[in-house]
Formats: sequence, C-alpha cells, structure tokens
Amino acid sequence: MARSLTAPWRAALRLALRDAARNRAATALIAAAVVLVVAGATAGDVLLRSITPPAAVLNRMMLGDSAQARITWHLPGPVQQTPRDDLMVGGADAEPPSPEEYEATLLDLLPEGSDLVRAVTGTVTARSGDRATEGLEALEAPVDGPLADAFAPLEGTAPTEPGEALVSRELARRLSLEPGDGIALAADGGDARTVTVTGVAPASRNPAQVVLAPGTLLDTGGELGTATAVSVWFVTGSEPVTWDRVLRINETGSTVYSRAVVSDPPPPAEVPLLSGQPTAGPDTRLLFLGGLAAGTVLACLVMGPAFAVRARRAERDLALVSAQGGDAQTLRRTVLLGAAAVGGGAGAVGALAGLGAAWAVSAGLRHVGDPVFPSLILPAADLAAFWALGALTALAAALPPALRAGRTDPVAVLSSRPAAATRRRRAGVASVTALLAAVLAGTAFRTATPWLFVPAALVATGAAVLGTPLVVTALARLAGRLPLAGRLALRDAARNGERTAMAATVTIAAVASLAAVAVFTSSAIAHEGRRHFPRAAVGTTLVYLPDGASASTADEAEAALREHFPENDVVPVRMIDTRMEVAPVPDPGQPCPDWAVWPPEEIRTEPITAPVPLDSPDCAPMKANGDQNRQVMWGGALGAAPLVDDGTLVRALGLPGAEEAAAALAEGRAVVTRDLDLWPDGHARVGFRRSHEEPASVSGEEPFEDGRRVRVPATVVEWPSAQYALIVPPEMLAEWGGEAATVGLVAGNGPAPSRARADRARAAVAGAAGAELFVERPYSSPRTRQMYVLLALAGVVAVGSCLVAVRLAALDSRRDAATLLVVGADPRTGRRLAGARAATTAGIGVLLGGVSGLAVGAAAVLAEAYFFGYFNPAWSIVVPWPLLMACLASVIALATLLAAALTPSRLGEERPMIP
Repeated sequence: MARSLTAPWRAALRLALRDAARNRAATALIAAAVVLVVAGATAGDVLLRSITPPAAVLNRMMLGDSAQARITWHLPGPVQQTPRDDLMVGGADAEPPSPEEYEATLLDLLPEGSDLVRAVTGTVTARSGDRATEGLEALEAPVDGPLADAFAPLEGTAPTEPGEALVSRELARRLSLEPGDGIALAADGGDARTVTVTGVAPASRNPAQVVLAPGTLLDTGGELGTATAVSVWFVTGSEPVTWDRVLRINETGSTVYSRAVVSDPPPPAEVPLLSGQPTAGPDTRLLFLGGLAAGTVLACLVMGPAFAVRARRAERDLALVSAQGGDAQTLRRTVLLGAAAVGGGAGAVGALAGLGAAWAVSAGLRHVGDPVFPSLILPAADLAAFWALGALTALAAALPPALRAGRTDPVAVLSSRPAAATRRRRAGVASVTALLAAVLAGTAFRTATPWLFVPAALVATGAAVLGTPLVVTALARLAGRLPLAGRLALRDAARNGERTAMAATVTIAAVASLAAVAVFTSSAIAHEGRRHFPRAAVGTTLVYLPDGASASTADEAEAALREHFPENDVVPVRMIDTRMEVAPVPDPGQPCPDWAVWPPEEIRTEPITAPVPLDSPDCAPMKANGDQNRQVMWGGALGAAPLVDDGTLVRALGLPGAEEAAAALAEGRAVVTRDLDLWPDGHARVGFRRSHEEPASVSGEEPFEDGRRVRVPATVVEWPSAQYALIVPPEMLAEWGGEAATVGLVAGNGPAPSRARADRARAAVAGAAGAELFVERPYSSPRTRQMYVLLALAGVVAVGSCLVAVRLAALDSRRDAATLLVVGADPRTGRRLAGARAATTAGIGVLLGGVSGLAVGAAAVLAEAYFFGYFNPAWSIVVPWPLLMACLASVIALATLLAAALTPSRLGEERPMIP
C-alpha cells in the first residue's frame, strides 16, 4: 500500500504539538513575544489609520446626512482652496456685494434645485459660575431641519428657540455643564447674554464648539461679514456640488466644503492651489513597498532568535527522534510545524489584542470629548495581513533553526555556545548591512531622492539588530566591575546569545518605534507651528484691556489679576497712543526674507535660486505675514502700535533675549526684532504714516506728522511675533512728542497656572474690567495627543518583551541556578538576578533601539524635507530630548521593577508564567 503523502507531516505535527505541550511555559513565552509584536503593530496601524476619518464619517460630522456643501464667504476677489477646504489663499481689496446679491449669485452657480440655509459663524467667550473660556468657535444656524443630523446631541436636545445652545462634550466637561444649565456667552468682546444649554454634542471634527439657535447672539449686521461674524450657507438638495462648481464659487471670494468633493477628490493637477506639486508617483509606491519589505525583514529578525532558542531547547528530543530512525526531513518538518502552530495562534491572539487596545484608546478619548481618533477604522485586510505576518514570519524565522536541526552535531547539542564562526558571520553580515545603509543614505542626500531616506534608516536598524550579540559580548567584558546579580546577568546574556538577541530585538524594535514616532511627530508639530510665535514665555499670563479703557479700569483688572496670581509679577503694558502706523522701515539693501517670498514655503515646489529684492512684487516683508499666532494683540481699533517700556515689561515677558532688550531700553535705545529693520549704521528708521482706516473725524487730533521718519539708535533681538515690531523707551517717546496708554497687563516670573485656575482668573478680569485673558501655552496640535498614545503603545511592547525575556531566561537557566546554590550563593537573590537581567535586556534595547529610532525618525523628516527634490527649510529635525529620555528611562525602570516583583525571591523556585 502506497505511503500517504500527508503521513510524514502528520507525524511531524504530532511531535511538534507534544513537544510544545511538554514545554508549555517556554512555548507560551515565545508565543507572548509574537503576540507583543503583532498586537503592537495592529494597534498602531488601526490608530494611525483612525487619525484621518474616512470621507463618509467626516461628511457626517461637517454636513450631516442631508446637506451637500457648506459655503463660507471670506473676502471680495477670487480665492483658491484645497479639496477639503482646510487651506485658502487669495482675495482682493474690493467692495463686497450685499447678502441678497451674493445668494442670487450662489444659486446661479449651484445645481438646479439647490436650496440655501443661511447661518453665521463667529467667536464667542463662555462663562459659567466663576470660570470663563477664551474665544471659541460658534455657529448660529437652524439645526432642526436639514442640518439636524449634523448637530444631533449626545445628551439632551438640539437648540430650536432663540437663547438655546448646544455645546461640545469637551466644553461641557470643562465648565461642568449639563442640559438645562445656563451659560453666559459674549460675541468677541460684546455684551454677554445668558443662554440655556439644551444638549451636549459628541466628540467631532466639526470646529463649532457652541451651536446656537437663530436669533441668539451672532449677527453680521446685514452684511456678508464683519470683524466678529461671517456668513456661511449650507447647500441642500439632491444634486452634488462638484469640483468644477467649487472652482466657480471660489471666484466669488468663498470656499466650499463639498460632500461630493471630499468623497471623490480631484487630482492635484486640477487643484489650482496644488497644481504645481508632484502627484503620488512611483517614488511613493516604492517607499511603501520598501517600508513593507523592511518591516517584514525586521519581523523575521525579531522572531528568528526566539525560534532558535526554542529549537535549541528541543535539540535533545530531536536527537532522540533521529536515533530512532527519524531523518533530517522529519526533524525540519517538526521545527517548522511547531513554528507555524505557535506563530499562527499567537498572531491571531495578537491581532485581536491590538484591535481591543485600539478600541479602548479611541473610545476613552472620545468619552472625554477628544476627537483625535474620531471614528475607529477596522481594516479587515490589515488585520488578516498581521495575522498572516505572525504565521509566515514565524515560518521564515524558524527556517534556519530547522535546517540546523537536520544536521545537528552531537557536540552542538551538548554545548549552548554559538560557534566562533557564527559570531564572525554575524559580525560580517552586520558590517555589510551597516555599509549598505550608509550607501543608501549617501545616495539619498546626493541625489535628493526622498524615498531612499527611510529604507536607509530601516537597514541601519537591521544592522543594529544583527549586531546585538556583539554588543552583549562587549558589555560582558565589563561584568567584573558589577555586583553579583549584574555580573551574572551580563555573563548569562553573553553565553546565551540567541536568547538575548531575541529579547533585545523585540525591545529594539519597540524602542526604535518609540523614538521614531517622537522625532517625526515633534518635527511635524514644529513644521505646523513654525510661524506660531509666542507672545511671552510659556506659562505667562497676558491680559488685554478693552479699547479706550480708563486708568481705573486698568487698576480694577490689575487687582483681580493679583488676587488670582499673587506669586507672579504683574506689569502694565503701555503702548503709543496713536492712530498712525508707526513701524520700523526695512533696510532696502537687504534681500527679502525667505518666509516673505511668494509662493509660501508650504506650497513652493522649487527652491529660491537667487535673492529676491525687498521691493519685488513677490516679497511681502510685513512682520504680520510671518506670524500665524491667532492670539489677539495689544492695540486699539486701528491695530497695534509700538510698545513703550523701560525694561520691566520685556523682563516679565521672559522671551529669549529679554535681558539684552531690557538693557538696551535702559540705555535709551529702541528695540527692533529682526535684522531687516537695523540699518548698516546701527540705527533704525521709524516711519509715521496715516492709516487708511483712520476715521476722518479725528484726523486733527494726531500728535505725529504724516510721512515723518526718525533715525534712532537700536538693538536687534530676534522676536518673530508681530506684536513686538518696535519697542521704545519712555524718553524717546517724549522726544517725539507722543504719549502712552495702558492697554494690558502681564503676570510673569511665576508658576504656570492650570487651565481651571486660568479660567477662574479670566472670569475675574472680565467681570472687573471687561478684559480678555490668555495664558501662553506651547503650540497645540492634535499630533501631540496622537504621539503620546503611540509612545505609550511602544513602551508597553518594550517592557513586555523584557519581561518575556526574563521569564525565558529563568526557564533556560534552571541548571545555572542549581549550580549557584551548590556553590553557596544567597538563596534570596532571585529577584535581584531577574531585575538585573531585565535591566540588561532593556538597556541594550534602549541603547540600540534609541539610536535606530532617531535615525528612522530623522530619515522620515528628511523624506518630507526633500519631497520636491530640494531641501525645504520649512522642515527641520526636532528631537524632544526631555520627553524621549523620560520614556527610555521609564522603559528600563519599569522592566527592572516588574521583573523583580514578578519573580520568586529564592533561586530555584518557579512561579507560574507572568500574566
């Protein structure tokens, strides 16, 4: 009878399963390593995909289920926009049409049968009890008709009558609001009105934090827009608003968020704002494929040592099989089938665990009102791929041990040390891999090819992984200087190189991911906020008095501020009392700054090859053009004027160079805040020009002469904020014949207040003087919260891998523990030894993973910087050293403490596998 083709495989499978059952603890620990890798990859993939909501989810948040588009009027003249209406440029100085004329124009441009629902958007401040907020975006619209789905409350009901409001979940938590509570709202410095909260909205990407019923607060005064409110229109109907219609509506000075465009965006070549940018071509696809291939290779490197350790532990059993007639093929099948069973089962568990972790993070953040992951995306194909990756990678990783099992040497069975030739081969492969990484990186720099940077960094990470045993061996030479537990841990790690490599490799991968996420995300945040310049040092409190405030009003605001911040220095802010534009005149001999050259850096596709003259039409050197800080500035109705200070104010602001600025003011010198405004003779030229916005009825009250120019001694301090174009000492203003008025207060040189404390102080100064209060905070980006979530995920994987390594080492070192007891070692050194092993594994992982992660993160930033084939200075590599060092130190400390706590104190004792 012919032998069944599956019989050898069934026999090998039985042997593999029996061996796994006999060594349940070791098998479970190796499976735990697979679970950690797959779960971490799955959770990271799901969360990263969930950052950007799919078109259907975003459309529901912005438009509900009925509206086709939202049109926002900005200013007269044509504008350009991105398909999702998240960037707009353009406009002209012209007379806007009336709302009736504008609506008629829109209906002509929209599909037949479309209707318009008019609404108003603006900024409001909210006050409840003894707390008040800064400016919040509000929308006043009828939400009981076609817009009901867009603003469906999570709790309570939608606002339908004047005086009713729907608030965001985040605002409700901040001010402790519930349906039925009253809240005082004021529209951008106007009189407050108490409205009733009827409902709380779920976490959403819709920017409106307060939704009001029509006739409640916001009003454009019969115009399309004012300084405090802007008209918007929701388009309803059955026909979609296509991209060609969006472009025609852009000619009216409006941007459009269209359901159809977001669902099916046009190619970049058809977007005027992006038409010069390259499309996603072969480079992007190659980058994706290269990253996938590098990730697969890295996963094999992670799993390979684990299965090598497993195979070495089973060598004696395999030798018995061979002695009873088992051939080399049977031995190989046994190892491979065991790997497939462990990898497949652990991969499935890891995928489900990662999915559960991502769901918990997403749901928790939405519960507190944070829409950073607005809708959890569950990519079935990705989940299947990660499960398959666990199984297939396990097979690929087990292949070398399987081949060795077929030609096992009895001497190798009796010895656990790798041969010197193996070490030499590993060193050679690591060196070649490092050289390849250097060649890729050099080529990327020389040819400005962005997609080569990330593969180069990933190959470098592979070189670090391959070189792990060499690092362990080098560290073991220092073991003689350590206490007993550390000495034993390092020498055991060097003697069992494959086991150490497995544990360290998983830790390296996790720490590298942690460091790469920290570097790239911090760099991306810096890129987003590169023109968001602070008004003062972080934590400083700034108060803005209403226009024309009297001395008594300023005193009342100061008293309220001192009451809430008694430990801070409170300094008045004084400004030249003028309706003229008083500003330093740029030196015409200097070229236009790069940030002032059109097109701006974020959409420029070619480098600036020659200096642009300051008087070029492509140069806009006004200081306000480089400052995207949305915070208000000290000043009157006609804008900000130069500050007047003897040095006290600039010290309270606490910005870099404050002492230098204070010294210059004390010497009677003016302070300018960019090199462009300091002329070669060391002086600045201050120009006086009548503003075109100045009312004619007060033109005769101005103390300064129109067109006057004054040469003054000056010092440069680089403060990019548009608020500080010019600061003059009091005696200089007296020479000019002008006066100063108090426009605000600064509370500095003290601890940064919490948000709750700032809310209470804001309510106090608003009640006492009608003033606004801001606390200088770092630039805020949703990426920050995303980064913290991903860092925590990578940290869990890193610490978990160290704990798995410690338990595997304990199982693999029973004979060593017995030997230590025989030679007289203290029986109660088990926990110290476990802690030392965890510290060794985590330390190696943090060392190599941290360096590799820095390289990967920097490479990803460089790929963005060279995206257009040249270096874009808008990108820079930012390493958050305090955060990164804290994370890496936490990984080592937690791994060491948990390993010691979960290990029996006495040598030779066993405890069930760590939960």
